[in-house]
Amino acid sequence: MKACIIGAGVTGLSLLLLLTKAGIDPSDIVIIDPHFKCGDLGFRWSQVQSNTPWSKTVDTLNQILGLNLPTSPNTTKLSEIADLFTALTATIPAKRIRGFVTSVHRAENWTVNYHTDSNKSLNCKALFACQGSDQKILSHPAPSIPLECALDSRLSRYISPGDKVTVFGTMHSGTLAIQGLHDLSASITAVYRSETPFVWDRDGAYDGIKEEAATIADKVVAGKIPVRLLKASEMQGIDAKWVIYAMGFERRAIQGLDASYNGLTGALTQNAWGFGIAYPNAAPDGIHWDVSVAAFLNHMKAQLPTILQTLS
Repeated sequence: MKACIIGAGVTGLSLLLLLTKAGIDPSDIVIIDPHFKCGDLGFRWSQVQSNTPWSKTVDTLNQILGLNLPTSPNTTKLSEIADLFTALTATIPAKRIRGFVTSVHRAENWTVNYHTDSNKSLNCKALFACQGSDQKILSHPAPSIPLECALDSRLSRYISPGDKVTVFGTMHSGTLAIQGLHDLSASITAVYRSETPFVWDRDGAYDGIKEEAATIADKVVAGKIPVRLLKASEMQGIDAKWVIYAMGFERRAIQGLDASYNGLTGALTQNAWGFGIAYPNAAPDGIHWDVSVAAFLNHMKAQLPTILQTLS
């Protein structure tokens, strides 16, 4: 086997599209994933509204892959993005293994150990880690509401009017959670780490909030959505029935892969790369990270010459 892709989310499927478009025989590619529901976008975040216009994703696909997909300036639910990538890759005859990768190690080639109904392994020339990430959490004593539930109608299963809820984080996910809590008449506290509670894309903040999140933040600042705002450095004890962690993500660990990587190339070690939300690419300013489907696509395309040389 030439290439093993760990994870069949949007990033893993994007890589599959790029490799096959570049001429790699699909029969030389294996993808390992526990669900094959287009990763977290399809499995966990499907009902969340994207903060990126549909056109940005589709225009990038059209440009890189020579497609002619219809575009739109509107945002969409993440399920629509997941459905698009699922449809684009459905007929590519790569080998698909439903299972969990437990560890990897490299000698002459890579050995990938995984579990399906039993422990198994395979060998490949190049390894691509696209395993995704889980939300960061703290050790607050109050029970937490899973972020994927806090961002859709499932929030109502947890919240009764007047419940005290603390949201850690005031970027895109945090503001969406604030709106949902307000709709359910919760008493909301939001904790932020930046200099101000919200930073907006319209003000030039790199990766600042926009679209629906920006509108919600405007309402909070105007007092239309009552929220107690606390800076993390000034926070002491918080009385809360529930907490919601919207502080970003940390990659799912795979034994045998070093946690460090090159943010410019995605290189992990020899003949191994990491892409997607687990290994976001460095932004042009050298400070931030570019986290979007379009950014991941362009980043992986830029690495193709080196990848193809390894697979030749």
